[in-house]
Amino acid sequence: MFHYDKLIETLEKYKPSIVRSNKKIKDRNFDYYNVECGFDIETTSTFTQGGDKFAFMYVWMFGMGYGSPTYFGRTWCEFRDFLNKLQKVLNLSEYLLLPVYVHNLPYEFSFMCHELNWIRDSVYCRSDRDVLKAITTTGIEFRCSLALSGQSLENTARNLTKFEVRKLKGDLDYNLIRHSKTPLTNSVSIHAPVMGATTGALAVLPDLTCFNPRTRDGCDPVAYAH
Repeated sequence: MFHYDKLIETLEKYKPSIVRSNKKIKDRNFDYYNVECGFDIETTSTFTQGGDKFAFMYVWMFGMGYGSPTYFGRTWCEFRDFLNKLQKVLNLSEYLLLPVYVHNLPYEFSFMCHELNWIRDSVYCRSDRDVLKAITTTGIEFRCSLALSGQSLENTARNLTKFEVRKLKGDLDYNLIRHSKTPLTNSVSIHAPVMGATTGALAVLPDLTCFNPRTRDGCDPVAYAH
């Protein structure tokens, strides 16, 4: 894994392709960067002195492009810094968005909903707390790859036929309490969700990962749309 600044340095020299959407915001067309991206957090839980259980994030990971490295940060402050830098280098806005897939977005959203600023009325749910899509004011459109693929990370890796991804199965001891200063190991569990989200989206939506179905059922017309 590499620190997130390495990705920013790369993007200053290379920009992904852009695809025009047929949808409009305020009577204006908007565009997507057409590159597979994945995001994940690792969390730990413990108890207060009063016996109440609580959880917090101790590392976040981001991937851009199939086969590319995983980039990381340790705090929400760093993640906000990363998104602000992404917005600047890619000129992101509500009219130019970067789709980012998260395997089980409702879980991640429960941690980051109060850490980021969201475009009004951009959080789309199919039921209470079952978030399928959410757009930040920095131009990041988070999408749920679990709803898109309908499969666990392990099954996603097993069923991929075109892309080579090793079996994605957790190997972390979740009984240990970790924090932002805890040394990181090169664990499969840390890389797996990012790899699963990026390759899963690429497999379901070949060559057009910015296409906008929100669930597996919505992928049926993807070939026609492409």
